[in-house]
Amino acid sequence: MKIFLDDIRQPKECLSYMYHRIGPLNPIYNEDWFVVKNYDQFLNVICHNADVITHVSFDHDLANIINQKCIMVKRYIISFILLLKKKLD
Repeated sequence: MKIFLDDIRQPKECLSYMYHRIGPLNPIYNEDWFVVKNYDQFLNVICHNADVITHVSFDHDLANIINQKCIMVKRYIISFILLLKKKLD
C-alpha cells in the first residue's frame, strides 16, 4: 500500500513538478495510492495497515506545520524506518 499525504494535491499532479526535479521517469506517481488529506486520516490508515505499507509520500510543506500532529507523523516515520531496518538485518 502506498500512502499519499497531501491536503491539496493528488499523486498524478506530482508528475508535472517532479519532472523538473528528477526527469521524465516518475512512474510511481502513476500507480495506485491511498490518498489522505489530514493527520486523522493518516493515523487511521497506518493503524489499520501498518504491515502492508510500502511507500509514504508526504506533502512538501508538512514540515512548516509546527504542532503535535506533525510531531506524531515524524515519530511514525522514524519508527517505520527502524522497523524496516530490523526486517532487513
